[in-house]
Amino acid sequence: MEFNPPIQSRSTTELIKIANYPEDWNPLAVKFAKNELAERGVSTEEQRIKVEAWDRQAKIEHYKELQRRAVESFGILNLIWMALRWPKTVLSDWSLKKEGYHRKHKERLYAIGAGLLCTLAFITWLKHESKISQQKWRNKVNSQDIYEWEKSQYTEEEIVNFRKEAIEQAIILIQENEAKGITTFLVMDNDTLSNLKVETLKELSPGSVKDIIFQDPVGSSSTAWIIIKTFKQKST
Repeated sequence: MEFNPPIQSRSTTELIKIANYPEDWNPLAVKFAKNELAERGVSTEEQRIKVEAWDRQAKIEHYKELQRRAVESFGILNLIWMALRWPKTVLSDWSLKKEGYHRKHKERLYAIGAGLLCTLAFITWLKHESKISQQKWRNKVNSQDIYEWEKSQYTEEEIVNFRKEAIEQAIILIQENEAKGITTFLVMDNDTLSNLKVETLKELSPGSVKDIIFQDPVGSSSTAWIIIKTFKQKST
């Protein structure tokens, strides 16, 4: 087997490395290096002294490298980016501590924790803002005059007819309930105005017309509750 460059052309130092660190070289190259060293008169003791010196130097350099790794940092910008993309950060760099990057290992954990906390805080804020927005919308809807909304959706004649139909249905229900011995309470919104039909309801069931908004049904099973909505007529 030929080597490039040939074993014979290599320096004594390189040959000593080949002969004494066989795990890094081809077995045949190790054999040729030993033969060449013997031909050059390099003794085993001389090789041992050089190898020990190299090993000491390698240990010193390895120690310095471990010290450098122990204090190496990702840097503030990288940490911010790692926190923002914390789900991906969780999946990477698991071997930092094993490789001696102790500071980086801690920084990675801090970045993941900070990213997770920020995500939870953002979700909590969104839920809070959503509740506030919904409450504002409900308040706006509750404070709006339904008659004004109805005017934009229906004609005045349709609104009057809706009111008449609702009250007529209430009259029928009251009469049916009275025949069964059931008391009926009318729950009407605050913008309901008195008119002939409402007066008829009062005559059918005196004192049963209540100006109550969104009151839930309460009482015994012998009491029936209905909700009637009427609308203001246009002033003339």
